[in-house]
Amino acid sequence: MTKLDFSLVDRLSVPAILHDVDGRFLHMNASAESVLAKSIADMRGRRYTDPLPPEARESVEAHFRRAVEQRQPTDFETLFADANGEVRGVRAQHLPLIEGDEVVGVLILAFDVRRPTTHPALDPPPLRP
Repeated sequence: MTKLDFSLVDRLSVPAILHDVDGRFLHMNASAESVLAKSIADMRGRRYTDPLPPEARESVEAHFRRAVEQRQPTDFETLFADANGEVRGVRAQHLPLIEGDEVVGVLILAFDVRRPTTHPALDPPPLRP
């Protein structure tokens, strides 16, 4: 991966996390650190699924794969657990970062839903031809 300039991610007001195509944390802004109650030093190299409760992992993995394999952004609601173990609802977007002909990373933006929905969208995204 090309050396990345994280300044745009750092200036976003919403929680923003950059992952490599294998799903490992590369960088996150101060807002994401605040929401997760973890620093990038704590999370670097860990998988994006680590803060997710087990029931949310399959769906979020499908959204991540869609961003990487099909180069399609995703927008969905899911759950995550912060460092205190509190489960929170979140609307997330997975945005593939493309360099030349390949996806080199995924930017994840999170928008707080304030409280978990009773039945968040835990189904994988439909595949497009």
